[in-house]
Amino acid sequence: MKKEMLFNAAKKYETPLYVFDLDILKEQTERIRAGFGPGISLCYAMKANPFLTGYMAQWADRIEVCSMGEFRICRKLQVPPEKLFISGVMKKRDDIREILSYCGNKCAYTVESPLHFQYFAEWSEEHPEDGVLRLYPRLTSGNQFGMDEDTVLEILKKAKELPGIEAEGIHYFSGTQKKNLKRHQKELAYLDEFLKKAAEEQIDVRCLEYGSGTAVPYFRDKTAETFEEAGLKGLQDAVKGMQ
Repeated sequence: MKKEMLFNAAKKYETPLYVFDLDILKEQTERIRAGFGPGISLCYAMKANPFLTGYMAQWADRIEVCSMGEFRICRKLQVPPEKLFISGVMKKRDDIREILSYCGNKCAYTVESPLHFQYFAEWSEEHPEDGVLRLYPRLTSGNQFGMDEDTVLEILKKAKELPGIEAEGIHYFSGTQKKNLKRHQKELAYLDEFLKKAAEEQIDVRCLEYGSGTAVPYFRDKTAETFEEAGLKGLQDAVKGMQ
């Protein structure tokens, strides 16, 4: 971008000012999608840049929403509920019910705790006309977020017993700026073992929502293995290798 363009933009819109190249954004989104290949859909975590939510709602398969502020941005932008993946740990019961009253069963929701699951179970019992809620229990990576394996399995079993609830998948996120492909391979191998354990207990988990945390180089002289074509291909192969 030429300096003259920046000066003209600052004069027209005043400062502080953010300027984005949407052509590059779309090109990078398509590059990442092509790198992963078919069968893998893309979810944009809007906390990375809320300004771009409206555009990414067109180019990504889902928008991850992690706060009430983010949810209200999506409502203002009229992002279809079908595009939303409601995640995050800060939602109170009233917040959950506000989102449910707007989205119902049109979007998918993570489950961060047994109490969080209870909120969804209560709503489904009170609103059977809304149809089946699609939930994704969050498996912890060892930090303070999500639940351990036994708790996730317990919630998956409970979901099978409730007519208004479907445990469509599990959610896993362990951090950002992962530059080394080996970490992804290790995590996906662990998730594969957990999913096999669930299958042994007659629990069918159809989807894996994996927050890869793939690194993005911020400066021209920096690189990240996971951001290059070879790294994306390696990540694609790791997913394909899951049983």
